[in-house]
Amino acid sequence: MMTKTQIAEQYFNRIRNRYPNLDSEIKDILAEHTTPATSISLGGFVLKYENVTGKKFPLRMCMMRATQYLMTIQNICVYSKSTGNRFIFKRM
Repeated sequence: MMTKTQIAEQYFNRIRNRYPNLDSEIKDILAEHTTPATSISLGGFVLKYENVTGKKFPLRMCMMRATQYLMTIQNICVYSKSTGNRFIFKRM
């Protein structure tokens, strides 16, 4: 029986196979968001991704899963404010 972590990893691998440029697109979009002070909200990131790439963000329907996916990308940081809003930046 697979654990929840294994199920998530398997799902993320399918996403990466289906969208091979996704991780680099995410890093490119976050290039100007390099500190907590310049971070972007998760919702703002999804809109920016769609505006920049002209494609729908693959994980836009489930923000929890999107957060988990983003945390698997090297140097991508995700944090939550007391309001529950998630913010993202790319560590340099």
